[in-house]
Amino acid sequence: MIALAISDPGLPGLTRLMRPTGRAELSDAVYHATGGLWSLDRLRLVRFRHRPRERVILQVDTRLRGPRGPVCLPASIWLHAGGKTAKVAARLPPVDRSPLLPPTALIEPRSGALIQFFPHDYRVPQIARFVTDHQRYAPRLFAESSVDACPPKLVRYRPGLGATFYWRRKSGKAIYVKIFAEADDCGLADQLFHLGAVSQPSFFKVPRLIGRADEIAAISVEAARGRSFDDILAAAGISKIRHASLVVVDAIGEFHAQAAGPKKIKDHRELVRRAKRAAALVGAVSSVLGQRAATLSDWVECSARPIRLRPAHMDIKIEHLVVAGQRCTILDLDSMALSDPGYDFVMLERRITDAAACEHCSKDQAGAALAAIDGVLKNMTPERLKWLGAICTLQIARHHAQSGHPARLSRIAKTLDQWQ
Repeated sequence: MIALAISDPGLPGLTRLMRPTGRAELSDAVYHATGGLWSLDRLRLVRFRHRPRERVILQVDTRLRGPRGPVCLPASIWLHAGGKTAKVAARLPPVDRSPLLPPTALIEPRSGALIQFFPHDYRVPQIARFVTDHQRYAPRLFAESSVDACPPKLVRYRPGLGATFYWRRKSGKAIYVKIFAEADDCGLADQLFHLGAVSQPSFFKVPRLIGRADEIAAISVEAARGRSFDDILAAAGISKIRHASLVVVDAIGEFHAQAAGPKKIKDHRELVRRAKRAAALVGAVSSVLGQRAATLSDWVECSARPIRLRPAHMDIKIEHLVVAGQRCTILDLDSMALSDPGYDFVMLERRITDAAACEHCSKDQAGAALAAIDGVLKNMTPERLKWLGAICTLQIARHHAQSGHPARLSRIAKTLDQWQ
């Protein structure tokens, strides 16, 4: 059984997939599609994305058992409304593979779900091209004519959106490779180049752009040096947390001042839509919590006012911040947009509070970090702080709702309680 309870009349196959027999039926589909050579031993939900009455995408970890023993692979399970899943499966190009290799894709006939095993992804087929022929792209992504590299290691995979890999040369040089669903239409490479130039005398850094391979929509950046802020928050002493938090706050502030105008715009209307989507996803996993989230998103909509658009990160997480001495490297700039930069500080405050609520750090450790942010938050008007706080609260509630964590409902409730 997949540990997820979503009611969506527009996706009848989802109800079938969520039944206690769902995992066994997927295992049967794998067995029959491979002529009995492969079976599905384990399936664990990692995250999901849901668009009511349109589609659901489940990101899962699997363990397959084949002729040479068990193989652990990420996988994605897709369900679309209106028979689209079958149409997608029919358009998948044939893959010439040995029976000794894991399956690439198959349809579970009872639910109609399409399951694809990594690195195969029908919306981001270039991931598979990179994984199977990575040496071909090494000279451009390492920016060197001759490269003897180890196989790339998957760091993060988001079905239908892209993947990030850690890639190391045998001589020791390491890079991160980001593969997007489409070409770099958000201008991330240009932003990295610009920010890398202006950040030299500043508190903040961004990963240095190393190379790009446009035919697979990939860019590469250097590995950041330092200690991630989430690690500092969880394991360091109070004085070190205070120092790191001040460095982080100064870095985000300078980042806002130095960033060139991103191509994306997230004005007050888009932030309201973001809040509404978050509330809808919470409602998909719990009607009671969904009602609370909907009430909060309605308040966000009623209280919305035009905002002064300035560069902002828009996806601040404590693991996206790497501290080294007096400087902080800010990672994952994919979501950069012209918006309200105060969103970043409020989100950082909510992330730290959430880390304490989830017992990733103690209340004293969180308190030391929050004290550094307090001065910035006090400079905002109470109305702006409350409005941004509601949006960020809903975003974190959405994060918990999307996860496969067994305590996700209690975590959503705690998150909504914090805003109250």
